Amino acid sequence: MDLSQTSDLAPSPKEPVNDFPLFLSPSPSLSLSKRVFHALHEAMRRCRLNSTDTDTDTDTGDKVVGRLRLKEFTEAHQFMLKFQGTLKRSIAKDFQTPPITVIDCCGGHGCLAYWALLLLNCSGAVVIDPAECKSGKKVLEETFSPFLGTGKHVRYDNGRIEDRLSTVIAENGGPENVFIVGLHCCSWLSKEIFRIASKENVRVVAVMPCCQKDFTGGSWKTFAKSSGTQFGVTSDLLLAGWLEGRGYQVRMKLIDEEVTPQNRLIVGWRDYNEKTTAVDEHKKKLKIAYDRAHNVDNVDNKNVVETPRILESEDSVERMKNVESELDDSVAQKQVQSEELRQRYKGPKVEDMNNEQKEIYEEIRRTRTTGAAGPFGPWLANPSVANYWQKLGRTCRYDLSNFGLKKSELAILVVAAGTCAQAEWDIHEGEARKAGVDESVIAALKATWGGKGLVKRDVFAADDEWAIYKFVEELCRERTVGDDNYWDLQQLLGDVAVVELVSLVGYYNFVSMTLRTFQIKAPTTVDENQQHN
Repeated sequence: MDLSQTSDLAPSPKEPVNDFPLFLSPSPSLSLSKRVFHALHEAMRRCRLNSTDTDTDTDTGDKVVGRLRLKEFTEAHQFMLKFQGTLKRSIAKDFQTPPITVIDCCGGHGCLAYWALLLLNCSGAVVIDPAECKSGKKVLEETFSPFLGTGKHVRYDNGRIEDRLSTVIAENGGPENVFIVGLHCCSWLSKEIFRIASKENVRVVAVMPCCQKDFTGGSWKTFAKSSGTQFGVTSDLLLAGWLEGRGYQVRMKLIDEEVTPQNRLIVGWRDYNEKTTAVDEHKKKLKIAYDRAHNVDNVDNKNVVETPRILESEDSVERMKNVESELDDSVAQKQVQSEELRQRYKGPKVEDMNNEQKEIYEEIRRTRTTGAAGPFGPWLANPSVANYWQKLGRTCRYDLSNFGLKKSELAILVVAAGTCAQAEWDIHEGEARKAGVDESVIAALKATWGGKGLVKRDVFAADDEWAIYKFVEELCRERTVGDDNYWDLQQLLGDVAVVELVSLVGYYNFVSMTLRTFQIKAPTTVDENQQHN
């Protein structure tokens, strides 16, 4: 990819974006971006008139044709202009780039990928997203095809980032030949993109995070508030620092707040020509310190890093190896000890329980087909807490008049996906299959993990399952339920069912909070000391 070829393509970031009247033909004198925006309007008009592909509006639930919000188009445009500028100023001078494929993570319709093809002169683009946006893709294809010419296209992969990103990197020439980008990615997704990019040693990655969450229980939000900083800014700085700690050079760029308030772009890149690493530099410094301690020839301070002296004596070299080995062993031992000390509370051991705790523990094991671990361990620290909650859990699981196991397990999986409770999901995924929840429903719920989109209506075979899903999803996300979802459920199942479902969701939210707070994992065997709920 020759970045010098793209200089005439990029308009100024401050250049206004106009809504052109549909009757106005774009003048050749207009900038490229204005001509593209004009083409967008024309494509949206044609798709509404001619296309049979429809999508569901996430706000209203209505079927729509040719839907592509101008705001999303503008955000992708501004993202790519900032990314292009960083490529030219900071990255291109560090290495020569081969033909590049851009991988757009959770890009939906692929707007960001198309702008990359146009502005970066990339050889190809791939969009990874479980959700489909048929009419949006049609609009973008018609918008950009006149500007891209033949041979350049966007390919869509309907997998999940955690399952497909590494494979897509390998399929497109490996880490040296791809740029990874993501626009408006939630905290979990941003961290996952950076994690995979770092693991695969990808050359360039750029993400604009949104919907930042504090996974530390609120400590960073408290810090942001006390320091007068927006939590979103603090969260993005932490992400940038995390990426820099993995060996990337990092820059943060801002786009215009009038385009979007979530306007911080994090760009990271590796220099593959770099010969030394931070570990190498620390080893060099250690050798210098050893030289001085053993009266080896003096070393010029200013050359401690750049030109370290090499130990000349074989005996000194051997002693140096022993010192390094002892240091490594000491560090490893301290890490193990630290991890043991920092293990979060899992509840009292059976042999240490008093009579009341043992009685409740045995009752849980006796009345649960899946055993007595999960959240019960920490609960047993207070027998009254454990006793009352396990009775409520047994009622919610087995004794609800309107919910058999199939409906209950469906609701539990919605709670687990919405609250990111991995252990709760691992436990109940198998239970849901046994209860008869369809495999396509389980897969669709898993794809929405952590609020990544919504399951479509046609995934559910029955109206009551669809009503249960909508009710539970909104209750977990908003902590309340609007009129539409409330009355849909009430009219299908009745008032008692609404009360029972709220009780079930409340109970399994408490289970989720317990599992996540105490970092409890699903058991690997049925015979573990304290078995699962």
